[in-house]
Amino acid sequence: MGIDFEEKAFYDILKSISIKYDFAYPEDKLIALDKEVKRVVDEKSKYTDWNIRVDIKAELKEIFEQADNFKKY
Repeated sequence: MGIDFEEKAFYDILKSISIKYDFAYPEDKLIALDKEVKRVVDEKSKYTDWNIRVDIKAELKEIFEQADNFKKY
């Protein structure tokens, strides 16, 4: 697949969401999305207070909302 262990974990989460909500998401876009999620998490987790910073939580939430919106539209 050309992804590392952490990217595979995000891939599995995104894949399970697509199955749970019964929407097809192209494999190549799913891999690109899991890489982007990992990049954002890596970038934001360098801050010791990432779990209490609302701006960082909002950015991560936005990524998952985009996946959900794909299903709707």
